[in-house]
Amino acid sequence: MSVNHGKVGCDENIIEVPLFAELAGYGPFLGRRNLGVRDPIYCRALTFYDGQRRNLIVVSDVMASNDKECRTMRGSLAERYGLDPSGILFIATHTHSAPLTGASDVGYGEVCPEFVENWRKTVGFSTS
Repeated sequence: MSVNHGKVGCDENIIEVPLFAELAGYGPFLGRRNLGVRDPIYCRALTFYDGQRRNLIVVSDVMASNDKECRTMRGSLAERYGLDPSGILFIATHTHSAPLTGASDVGYGEVCPEFVENWRKTVGFSTS
């Protein structure tokens, strides 16, 4: 009888939100800004390994995961950790307590490049 053992790992880190960065998704109430931390914004990762393949789920407290950014980070993470890019999933919790990570419809606010860079660094990828 063979026994298969799997491995699971997890981690979390806070994504720093720049002071006065515009928060996402307030529609007609544009201009809502980060005035300080009440509850931190997190990026959490969960990885599963079944002895043959490792998959990774990255959950970020952002309104929406920017597809372009996620594709870039997915490729970098796959290369760095020897993963199949199709086994990396990005999920957004849809909070309105963080800035946008990419272009969105009119009325959702402006992208904050400093927050996007903080998000990249927290996920483990940076362009700088």
